[in-house]
Formats: sequence, C-alpha cells, structure tokens
Amino acid sequence: MSKFKIQISKLSGFSVIEFLAAAVIGIILTVSVILSFQGFRNGKMLDSATDEVLGLINEARMKTLYSEGDSRYGIRFEAGRAVLFKGTSFSEGDPANKVLTFSPLLEISGINLSGGGSEVVFERLTGKADKSGAIALRVKSSGATKNISIKTTGIVSIQ
Repeated sequence: MSKFKIQISKLSGFSVIEFLAAAVIGIILTVSVILSFQGFRNGKMLDSATDEVLGLINEARMKTLYSEGDSRYGIRFEAGRAVLFKGTSFSEGDPANKVLTFSPLLEISGINLSGGGSEVVFERLTGKADKSGAIALRVKSSGATKNISIKTTGIVSIQ
C-alpha cells in the first residue's frame, strides 16, 4: 500500500482580525490628528480675531485723538461683527463705517460695558472711553474664549 502524504501549506498574509485591528488603529490616529488640527486652527482663529478687534478699537481711539475729520470715533459690538464708526452714535448705513466681520465659527459672546449698551466712544484730546468693561470673543464649537478689557482711560488689553 502506498502512503499518501498530505501537506497543508500555511497561507501567508493578514487574517481578518489583524486587518480590522490595523484599520481601527489607523482610524484612531486619523481622528486624533484631525481633532488636534481643529483645536490649533480654532485657537489661531480666536487669536487673530482678538488682535483685529483690538486693532479696530485702537484705530478708533487714535482717530479721535488726532481729531481726524474733526470728529470723535467709536466702536459698536455685535454678535458677528465689530464696527468702527464716526461720530458719537452708530449709524448703520454710514459709508464711513469700517466693519470687521467674524468667521461664522466665532462670536462676541459677552458685552459687559459700564452703563450697558454695545458702543464705546472715545473723547477728543484725552482718548478716554465713555464706557469701560470687557468684550468676550468665543469659538462656538469649543467654547474657547478671549476677553478684551477696555479701561476708562481708553487703553485696551487682552485678558
């Protein structure tokens, strides 16, 4: 009688479990990179918007101090924008207005000015602000916030 020899060859490659494990690890790494990038992007966007608002406030104060156009200047704060305006009160259609519109991902979440309202007007010769307080800029998705402080002297700072 002849002897039959049965050989079972091992197949080399990935099993389904190994493939799934590698896919899960890849997905986890991808998600963590995306979330890190979004956090970084949101932080930079908030920093940039805060600097732009700070610059707009300082511009209004400087224009007032230099008596540009023989007038006072102010800033109006709204949820999605800040507006530099000429005069002692805001007028929506004035062509002299300089509008700073925020990204849809950002908003002014808090306007806490002495005496209420949403406008700050600067005094000629001294540059003093008619209202002091704080403005909070916020990233809608993460809640990250930066505060801009306006002192009665007209000096502004980021907190």
